[in-house]
Amino acid sequence: MLLTHAKFKIFTPKEIADATKDCHVLLSLPCESREAVDGIVSKAIAAGGSKAHEPGDYGFMYQCGFYDPDGHGWGVLWMDTAAVQQGGLS
Repeated sequence: MLLTHAKFKIFTPKEIADATKDCHVLLSLPCESREAVDGIVSKAIAAGGSKAHEPGDYGFMYQCGFYDPDGHGWGVLWMDTAAVQQGGLS
């Protein structure tokens, strides 16, 4: 669930952390393809996010990351599950 700070405050008495200064959580989203990874990262950047790093292509896995406008880190990845199941990771 994505909430404004005002709405989020309804759910907790704690202070809302400033994710631009501290890392509290890294979130990861699985995708169906490499193109889907690039698409989500592009949309996030177009919506005000920033790229966390360049894409990483490991053959069996492709990933990239972004920071949302609040500074939370998101990893977006595609993994070839057949390679994982066959023990093709070395």
